Order: sequence, then structure tokens, then C-alpha cells
Amino acid sequence: MLIPVDFKSTEPIYMQIYWAFVGAIASGELSAGKTLPSSRKLAADLGINYHTANKAYNLLESEGFVGTDKKRTTVARSTGPSREDYMQRWKEMQINLITEAKAKGIRGDEMLALFRKLLEMED
Repeated sequence: MLIPVDFKSTEPIYMQIYWAFVGAIASGELSAGKTLPSSRKLAADLGINYHTANKAYNLLESEGFVGTDKKRTTVARSTGPSREDYMQRWKEMQINLITEAKAKGIRGDEMLALFRKLLEMED
């Protein structure tokens, strides 16, 4: 699995890695039980610091997307956080984003149009 990392992005590298793995799980590219490279190998492959890769893996594990098997190997899980927990967290994130957008002068109809457009991209 190719993990794209944009070193010029304002998004932290560990978050880019996190989203790449979450996207791969969502698309089915990374199925439950599939072994992920060790954080050291991932760091070496991407040319990044081990702690950055480890931070991404820790976040994936805390969100329930990966786990550790008996051999201390990181593996993908079939599910992430519970639906109810995730929906609450998602709602809180959206409130923050909407508040920030309003502070930047973005109108509700503009936000809604963008959200609809983004949803259409997924279909």
C-alpha cells in the first residue's frame, strides 16, 4: 500500500498517514486482519522520523482502526469506533468547523453546497 506524504502540506505527516490508512480501510484496500508494516519500517520507507509513524499508529489504535496481535504485530481491524461514539465526535467536529467557517465569513448556503459536492464525489 502506497502512503502519499506531502512534506509541503500544512497537515502534520502523522495525520496524513492516519487518513491514508483510514481511507484504505474505508475503501476495502486494507481488510481486517491484514498486517501493517512496523512503525520503524513505515518510517524508513517514507523517510520520516520513527516517532511520527508511531504517533500515526497510536492514533489509529486509539480510534479502533488497528490493533496488536499476539506477536506484537499491528493489524487492521474490521471496525473502528462504535457508530454512536463516532457520530458524537463527528457532530462536535462539524460544530467547530461550522463556527470557524462562519467566523471567516462563509455563509451556510455555501457550506451546504460544498458539502453536497463533496458527497457527490464519493458516489
